[in-house]
Amino acid sequence: MWDRLVKNGMKAAVICYDADKSDNPSVANAEKNFLNHIREDGRVKPYVGEWSGHFDKGLDDIFLMGLDYKLRDPFH
Repeated sequence: MWDRLVKNGMKAAVICYDADKSDNPSVANAEKNFLNHIREDGRVKPYVGEWSGHFDKGLDDIFLMGLDYKLRDPFH
């Protein structure tokens, strides 16, 4: 799937794991592993979506609640 997305022109990926990644090692490790894959592959610019930690929700919930989020470069 990854190669197909890149072949079809994907230049950036926004990674948005649930906000509980700060408290849940499984979520944090999944994000870290995916970012390592992106870095090793080198064809796509990654961004990480983040929002207030007291909302241990996914990005879909943040959108529905109208809350703010930000994108950050995980390698800078």
